[in-house]
Amino acid sequence: MGRVKESAQEILSASDKPRRQSASRKQEAVPETPAENAPSTSPSPSGNRRTVGEPLFELADVPTEIKALAQHRFGADIRMGTPRENGGPYRGEVFNTDTYLIQEVATRSVVFHVKDKMTFVSERLKWCDANQRLNGADLQIGYDGDRPQTYPWDRARDQLGRSVASLKKSAKELGMSEEVGQTLDTLQAKSWERVKEARSMALAQKDRQASERTAKTQDAPDR
Repeated sequence: MGRVKESAQEILSASDKPRRQSASRKQEAVPETPAENAPSTSPSPSGNRRTVGEPLFELADVPTEIKALAQHRFGADIRMGTPRENGGPYRGEVFNTDTYLIQEVATRSVVFHVKDKMTFVSERLKWCDANQRLNGADLQIGYDGDRPQTYPWDRARDQLGRSVASLKKSAKELGMSEEVGQTLDTLQAKSWERVKEARSMALAQKDRQASERTAKTQDAPDR
């Protein structure tokens, strides 16, 4: 319960501050299928599709303090839900506790993921979980039976892919040639290269600024 208490203190201390999330960012967080209307099938590791089952646990099983953390983090009027067997993928921002990942899968809608059987598929995610650095991260969580598999999720890349897929569908409905789809693929790849370059430049600038601040601190006279 150590991290739950720390998380509660963190949120309560910040409760007087407005939450800095724009409406556009919230809109991006909405998945194609909200938690309450999960897809009927889910991909298995072998690539087969499996029927999504019943909820893995009842909302009443979620501790009151975990629900309170969810409300402090994502809003008092949120809808709450639980994952289903073979359910997902659930995508969105998470708030981390010792026993649960609380995930905002749509605007004012959260899902509670139990962590005791959870697998983090990358060493980076494992490190972030162990060092309490998952809060605010965008993740994708899918279920293999009752076992959640947790992956990084890039909101911008997902949104770009959805937009291109929609354009391809429109082009096909209008009877356009396959070259249009190929052109869209090329444009998508180029756009994503620019996004990565911009991120790299921003990160490099941030590192330079941090180095400059460190250097100034070291050069400052003793007081």
